[in-house]
Amino acid sequence: DYEPDGTVAANEIRAERAFAGTDNSLRYHFNLPDDIGPTTPLTILWDANNLHTDGQDDPRYGVEVYFNGNLVAEETIIHPEELGAINTTPVFTLADVDGKTGEGFDNYVELRGINYNAEGGGNWMGVDHVSLEAEVDFEGILVNADVDLALTGAVQTFALEITNASQVNPLTISQIEITGDSAAKFSIVTALPFTIDPSGQKTVEYTFDAMGALGMISASFVIKSADAEIEDAIVALTGTIHDPKAVSIAEIDFGEAETTTSLPLEISNAGLSQNLVIESITFTGANAGAFSATNPGTIAAGATGKSTVTFTPPADPDRAIWPELVIKSNDPVSPTIQVRLTVTVPSEGTLIWTVGLPGDGWPQNLGEGGGPETIFVQETGTNDLPGEPDNPAVDRQSDDDYYFAGVYTTILDGGDYEPVGTVPTNEIGAERAFAGSDNALRYHFNLPGTIRPNTPLLVSWDANNLDSGNGDDPRYGTEVYFNGSLIAEETLIRPEQLGDINTTPVFTLDDVNGEVGEGFDNYVELRGINYNGDGGGNWMGIDHVSLTALPDERSTPFQILELVPNLEANSVTITFTSTSGATYLVQRTALLAENGVWEEVDDAVAAGDGDETTYTDDTLGAGATTLYYRIVQE
Repeated sequence: DYEPDGTVAANEIRAERAFAGTDNSLRYHFNLPDDIGPTTPLTILWDANNLHTDGQDDPRYGVEVYFNGNLVAEETIIHPEELGAINTTPVFTLADVDGKTGEGFDNYVELRGINYNAEGGGNWMGVDHVSLEAEVDFEGILVNADVDLALTGAVQTFALEITNASQVNPLTISQIEITGDSAAKFSIVTALPFTIDPSGQKTVEYTFDAMGALGMISASFVIKSADAEIEDAIVALTGTIHDPKAVSIAEIDFGEAETTTSLPLEISNAGLSQNLVIESITFTGANAGAFSATNPGTIAAGATGKSTVTFTPPADPDRAIWPELVIKSNDPVSPTIQVRLTVTVPSEGTLIWTVGLPGDGWPQNLGEGGGPETIFVQETGTNDLPGEPDNPAVDRQSDDDYYFAGVYTTILDGGDYEPVGTVPTNEIGAERAFAGSDNALRYHFNLPGTIRPNTPLLVSWDANNLDSGNGDDPRYGTEVYFNGSLIAEETLIRPEQLGDINTTPVFTLDDVNGEVGEGFDNYVELRGINYNGDGGGNWMGIDHVSLTALPDERSTPFQILELVPNLEANSVTITFTSTSGATYLVQRTALLAENGVWEEVDDAVAAGDGDETTYTDDTLGAGATTLYYRIVQE
């Protein structure tokens, strides 16, 4: 969404010469001449000039190559012995990279550096040449040279695109030979010979019959032209027959578990002929020792095995993190599958999110999980909303806004900033302090549907350190806001309060214009009040902020209470707890598995009177056997 530069009257006379530190992009912009066609073979060439070799264990730098943001060459590692060598990308075409010819189109090549300084690789590398080459008079066959097939064990039909690289002459494909260990399993369906217009494409259909085959397969298509001077094209076909195939649900929710609780886990074999052998069911992550599971053993093709997963509440559980259940089997494609486990342990509250941990200081080498593993970095100064969600965890390179993974499209604080959209992963770094006039720390998040409009909430935070070197009365003030609404008046922190957990008064989403679900940009903000001019100190560090939901006896848990099928009417009536004024999404699926598809039944079910709503799904066709339903509060 950048603004192009417009007319450039002359070639730029200078270019950056190197990657260094976090500066790892070199881009080259150009218009393309009209003699480049959509199938013209293109390559990018470049070489490295020098490399940081100041005593590193393994001096090296990585480089990826992109064309219009599309990866055209995987990482190349440059060591001292590769300096000066010409690196060449695989051949690609404009059709592969959304390239356009003629004036106005901002095509660009980008070299992206990968810095290995933290692993003994060096902190910079120089580049002294980049070029783009086109074989404009190429006559030949263009195909995907490597095809990885997803094989189910049945007879399957696939498609292969063959392109005529010539912009002038037609191409006649006279023969497609099949060679290799699994050649007898493949058949060409499309009639031969056929002719492809200049720069045109032809879709060739072929089948694979898995009868009698197991495990990995390999074969090659040798595509021949009627013109003997045109080189044969070879397509390498590989794949693994997914039989047996393990299928399981993606999550088990134990709900609020005060005592030992057991729930069923179904593991299906979606393969066509082979037995699925469950080798083990284990647990990994925090609180793993609180869970156990039975092993269903061997499951025949098309059958379902039953396991029982048991949760025993530990004496002192980590309520922020729950483990994954790992199913290991003889599935040749997915030998392990994971099932998320969630539990609500009755307590003083349920942690919704945390940045850092109470009293944990500013530890290093935490990994890249964000949340409780957030790395606190030195502040950069005052930053406006919305901030950036992908800052590196490097001092002076973060901003006032920390983002949890989610979708941010709707403003809730009445402001007019542009939300950042989708954030795929938790941000790994957050600013660590108020300093001078930089007195805002914001934490953005989506809220789960389990939070209701009247659920009691509170924000907790603690201060790590305080500027106490110059003032008569070292202190710093902090106010707390939710979506711009004040939820806690100023708290004064002096040295004796460092490390104390500060908690806001209880509030609800109704109090702060909060919304649950994707898209809503909820945020908590700590606002610092600097007393440096009054002998109070010029900075204060923060090492933990969290949001907690409290149990509320007034609130009925959001749950489906009853499902009543009417076989004669082909309908299902659902009763669920609801909140007055809310709307609900009703969905259903026939396959309760990770790859199951939830079908929307109704996206605007209004809450009924009282605490319950009844809805009837009368859109079923005759013959439905098994259906699962879920309700989402909008």
